[in-house]
Amino acid sequence: MLTTLHQQIMIPVGHKKLTAELTIPAGAHAIIVFARSGADAHLNRHERAVAALLQKAGFGTLLSDLLTDTEMLTSAAFDIDLLTARLLIVTNWVRERDLFGHYRLAYFAVSVAAAAAIRAAVCLDEVIDALVCCSGRTDLAAETLPELQQPAMLIAGSLDRPVLEFNREALALLSCPRRLEIIQGATHLPDGTHAQSATQLPEDKSDEIVELAMQWFNTHLKCLVS
Repeated sequence: MLTTLHQQIMIPVGHKKLTAELTIPAGAHAIIVFARSGADAHLNRHERAVAALLQKAGFGTLLSDLLTDTEMLTSAAFDIDLLTARLLIVTNWVRERDLFGHYRLAYFAVSVAAAAAIRAAVCLDEVIDALVCCSGRTDLAAETLPELQQPAMLIAGSLDRPVLEFNREALALLSCPRRLEIIQGATHLPDGTHAQSATQLPEDKSDEIVELAMQWFNTHLKCLVS
């Protein structure tokens, strides 16, 4: 009888290690790699809720911080080159293992890490099959957006005006299959004003976000699940 695989893993990055949590439900055909750069408990809680719903729908998930605890307290949280390099390492960790080699891969990225996911997807155009960016700082990868080939869904809150504008501008730069979804009444910025702040997943919007993400992943990963 097939069972869900659940592992706590450590992914080496030079002399450091990143903590990660891999969950693969029985019968899954794809693994959604979560890209995030912070350790805020609130953000982590909502990402876990999204991951749990994706797992229930039949998708595997890999949740991994792209920075160490020490790095999270520094400006590294906005170092897109570093975040991209770390995401590439995490992604290659999955694809290089025989046990997971047959799974299709996609990104679910939040906030600043969305820019890293866009850059990493361009580097891994034959590996990553789709991506969803939630409240993404797409402006931090503006120069890379025209190169993106994979289907990309952008999700932003209607009250998160700076980030919403970033995503509207990104949509115009993309030539791949793309869509912008606006979550009505949602804002992600801690004080509602500073676009440079770390954004959060919308309060009480996990179900809506997951429904959009599942539709996108089901369509573009070609692994429809009930």
